[in-house]
Amino acid sequence: MLRSARAGRGSGSRVKGPPMPADKAASSPPFAARETLAAIVTPLGEGGIGVVQVSGPHAVEIAAQVFRPKRLRDLRLAESRRLCYGVIRDDQGVIDEAIAAVWRGPDSATGEDLVELNCHGGVVAVRKTLECVAAAGAKKATWADLSARVVASGKQDAIQREAALELPHARTRLAAQVLLDQFNGALAAAVRSLVAALAQGMGGASSERQDGQFEILNFQFSIFNSVVQLLASADFGLALCHPRRLVVAGKPNVGKSTLVNALLGEERVLVHPLPGTTRDAVATEVAISGIPFRLVDTAGVRETAHEIEMLGVQEALRQLGEADVALLVFDGSAALGKEDLELARLLAGRSVIPVLNKRDLPLRANTAGLKALLPSPLSEVSAVTGAGLRELAARVADTLPFRQAHQPGMAVVFTERQKRWVQEAHGQLTRHAPKDAAAALERILTVECH
Repeated sequence: MLRSARAGRGSGSRVKGPPMPADKAASSPPFAARETLAAIVTPLGEGGIGVVQVSGPHAVEIAAQVFRPKRLRDLRLAESRRLCYGVIRDDQGVIDEAIAAVWRGPDSATGEDLVELNCHGGVVAVRKTLECVAAAGAKKATWADLSARVVASGKQDAIQREAALELPHARTRLAAQVLLDQFNGALAAAVRSLVAALAQGMGGASSERQDGQFEILNFQFSIFNSVVQLLASADFGLALCHPRRLVVAGKPNVGKSTLVNALLGEERVLVHPLPGTTRDAVATEVAISGIPFRLVDTAGVRETAHEIEMLGVQEALRQLGEADVALLVFDGSAALGKEDLELARLLAGRSVIPVLNKRDLPLRANTAGLKALLPSPLSEVSAVTGAGLRELAARVADTLPFRQAHQPGMAVVFTERQKRWVQEAHGQLTRHAPKDAAAALERILTVECH
């Protein structure tokens, strides 16, 4: 249910799937179609293997200048789709042991000759390998540039490219599962099905048969609902790739930091019985029901004459203004005061989950005033004993309603670009323009993405 996000990436053997980019920077200006490109396609310094790909008409010849096979006289003699063990060399000697894989075009992912040099995952070895390949005649590029060739070759659509860019950075198992589903075609299949259905509906709408009008309207309503469902998935998909801000706020000494540590499962922030201990916002990532959140513990909000503490209070208010979800914590073992109600009034109308902490102690808080200001039900928890935390976590996850509807293999929109075109299709359908709606959906598959 709860665990720290980004617990670490394993360094085991590579698995079948999309290559992992060294970064997510936007592609540089397009290269000429016939140039041979080389790029690092794994995150630098993460994992035991680092990969440099060389793609283009001279990929094998260029790679052969830097890679020396142990059992073959020359890499150019290697069979397609076979692995070769050897070393990477430059003029000064051996750089690293490596395994080379050769794919001959048009059967490679890019549709042209492709060589993959798998060396040890250290930053120096990978960068040195790229430098050697570039010195041998390849143009240095980014993973995005190579991926663009994959899309251009028809081997991948734009959705697959975006999923491949996001997958190496997946923070949770659920995020990786959803992205892999989209890489394997879940969203693309849904989009193509809608485009085909819109084309069929346009044909039906032009029919002169009056007895089929009910079926046509019903068909169009079904298409509209499918687009609405795609749009509903976007907040969920975007949250998996870009963690939402979950801000914990309240007066000093209500147990905010203890609650944060309980959610994280380890002591990350200073906990002390004296009020005002946390004076700066402390942020870390946590996974709640598979959804990554940026969890922010703030300074206690109260009137204060202490200059440093006042800065912390101002920062807490700023963090609350930027929060996607706020946990507003109250001390259930003490009477609620003016500052508690002021905070509740300040956050009224926002996405707030009121939390009554210290339920392990006798209840002294009169919550009637809170319930009038914050209609959302109170979550009663004990950050010390863990009571109520599972239910609180479920409420946090349910701030993304699509999470409950999601099933493995389901289509999910996961980038702003995709969301923008689904919104455009939705708007065109409301204007009874199915042809324009279909065109907008098709752009999800084909528009160049960065």
